[in-house]
Amino acid sequence: MSLLKGAVVFDVDICSQITPETRFDLNDPEYKWIRDLDGPGRKQFYDTYRGVLLRGRVIQSRVQRTGTGGGKGVLAGDTVAVYVRPSAAAQCTMLSGKRLAGALDEACCNGSGDPPCLLGTTHFLNSVNVMGSAASEAGDATRRRAAASKEYAEGVRAWKADKWKAAIKAFEAAQDKGDLDIKGHYMLGHAYRETDNCKAAIKPLRHIYDRAQQGKVWADEDETVRRANFLLARCHARNNDPQGAVFILNGYLLEPKKFRRELQEALRNKDFGWIHTSKEYRDFKAEAEARLRSSR
Repeated sequence: MSLLKGAVVFDVDICSQITPETRFDLNDPEYKWIRDLDGPGRKQFYDTYRGVLLRGRVIQSRVQRTGTGGGKGVLAGDTVAVYVRPSAAAQCTMLSGKRLAGALDEACCNGSGDPPCLLGTTHFLNSVNVMGSAASEAGDATRRRAAASKEYAEGVRAWKADKWKAAIKAFEAAQDKGDLDIKGHYMLGHAYRETDNCKAAIKPLRHIYDRAQQGKVWADEDETVRRANFLLARCHARNNDPQGAVFILNGYLLEPKKFRRELQEALRNKDFGWIHTSKEYRDFKAEAEARLRSSR
């Protein structure tokens, strides 16, 4: 048997304070065994369930399956329910809408009534620490530096106004100071592409690709990573590098339903016209069309 264990960063979406006396209907045959407990025994059982049940997304994970020797990062990006044991800090008023750091542990729910098994989850969250608001830069030092950077802010304003050269200048200045996060690297790469300089765009986009491959991006950065990786493939194509472009595109073939958007765009985006006669792209195109048909 393998169970999950490891550190996580968790964004709370829903918090439910558990009141076991009302949570478990003693008239339900499933909970008859609770009704059959004597008074002290029932109180002792109830007291183990007076914590909170949190539902939310695992933003960063160092969780691994114990006993398997597998890599870390299990549950990253998943929406799960976790139980926080009764304590003074286990209050929805303190935890709702927050980003938490904690240690995730898993119980073996083999028919017992031990917590958290009766709550529809096997996950505990221990050593809970409030880092800040959910869906924020809390806990990520790079994003906090970016949020405080004058150059970064100038780059974002220029990027949103389609002032690509000004955006490039500002983002490069922020990068020199170590203030460029994943989103900033993407915006820098995108600005370079908009100035028809895919050669320069490769470096910031490759930075994102490499960090994602190493598991060093947070789950709430997934959409930025997806956009950056696809733009990297486009820029490889614009640089007449079919192998570099198709290496990324072939990754989408492994999960055609998940990456349907990228596969469809890869078949029609004009940037790939630069490599459309290469064997690598022709082979990808044939397989992509087949996978798209079969995944409808």
